[in-house]
Amino acid sequence: MKVRKVVLVSLVFCIMIITTMHSNSIEAKTFGELKKELQDEINRLNENKEQQKLTESEMKNINNKVATIQANIKQTYRDIDNLTAEIEALDKQIEEKEKQIKDIINFTQLSSGNSTYLEYIFNADDFTDFIYRSAVSEQLANYNDTLIDEFNANIEKNKKKQKEIEQKRTSLTKQQQNLEQEYKNLGNQLGEIVDVEMDIKDQISYLKDMVKLYEDRECKDDEDIKTCGRSVLPSNTAFYRPLVKGYATSEFGYRTGQFSGFHSGLDISVSPNTDVKVYASGTGIVSGIIYKSKCGGTYVLVHHKMTNGNTYTTMYMHLAKALVSKGDTVTKDTVIGIMGGGHNPNTPSNYTPWDTCTTGAHNHFTIATGLYGIDYSSWASFMSHTFNPRTIVNFPSGRYNWWTDRLSKY
Repeated sequence: MKVRKVVLVSLVFCIMIITTMHSNSIEAKTFGELKKELQDEINRLNENKEQQKLTESEMKNINNKVATIQANIKQTYRDIDNLTAEIEALDKQIEEKEKQIKDIINFTQLSSGNSTYLEYIFNADDFTDFIYRSAVSEQLANYNDTLIDEFNANIEKNKKKQKEIEQKRTSLTKQQQNLEQEYKNLGNQLGEIVDVEMDIKDQISYLKDMVKLYEDRECKDDEDIKTCGRSVLPSNTAFYRPLVKGYATSEFGYRTGQFSGFHSGLDISVSPNTDVKVYASGTGIVSGIIYKSKCGGTYVLVHHKMTNGNTYTTMYMHLAKALVSKGDTVTKDTVIGIMGGGHNPNTPSNYTPWDTCTTGAHNHFTIATGLYGIDYSSWASFMSHTFNPRTIVNFPSGRYNWWTDRLSKY
């Protein structure tokens, strides 16, 4: 009986796994229903755009606060420097006055009890001179004591002031750190809005263009999306590497560092990296092009259908320029663009200063199951359908290991 239960539980578990594996498959819906979903997505993205504006406004305010705090900290440092200079000047004045007084009445001998003081007084020419010398000696001694007391008091006052300013600097630094953390949190929030959703206007543009693309290929509103447009997709037998030669610089999956988080593709590059042609990985139709995105530069998306019926979407990011148009049929020999992502204006062929999500010239190569915009409509869904390009495209293992053609196995 226990064995049957185990078998039954295992069977249910397998069914759950199979169900999960197919949960990302194409739902039974018409092209018209998909168009409505896309419009809902566009409405949601427009609402998201308002949220983005609000977040950017909040970030701007916090950035201004951070700048003010930083300015105050700099002024505090200047105040500390000024006070330190004043204290040093006072010390020097004290030293000079002490020397001056010692020269007049031999203050050191006076304080040690020697007869110099009496000798100075009793060597007076007359009683008037005696009184004068006594008064002068007393005044000089009192002046010396008062002067030193005042200077010492000023030093203590300045030290106290310096301590207060140091406390203020510490407080300001803490405020700055708190504001910078808040700024970072808002930045992450904005990053989730912008990066996950692609750029708002670009996302809307892509969805509209993609719908128009398949409408032009005679997709009907009442046609099942499982068949809509697929007949016009040229068959693909294999995927090729997008660069004739090169190496991988960053892997698919989660990563740390400057651009930490989930990395939805394989970064590839080559040296030298000027005028580098990026090829379509296989036969397909250009489903959309995004121009000069602030996080990704110019990038091309292509729909593919394999001879076994499986469909894929490939994406080529960080292009300096695209050399194809939406709706173009491409093959593995089609140059879809020139690799960008460079930050050196002296290499204009890959210079993309508007692209902030790159540290150097390279191509971010992404593959996802299904046709983005047909089988699913959101950018988040597209990200969830991505997988490691190494699975179906042969690259040398590891990073910075060269390949010298587009198909040889490693």
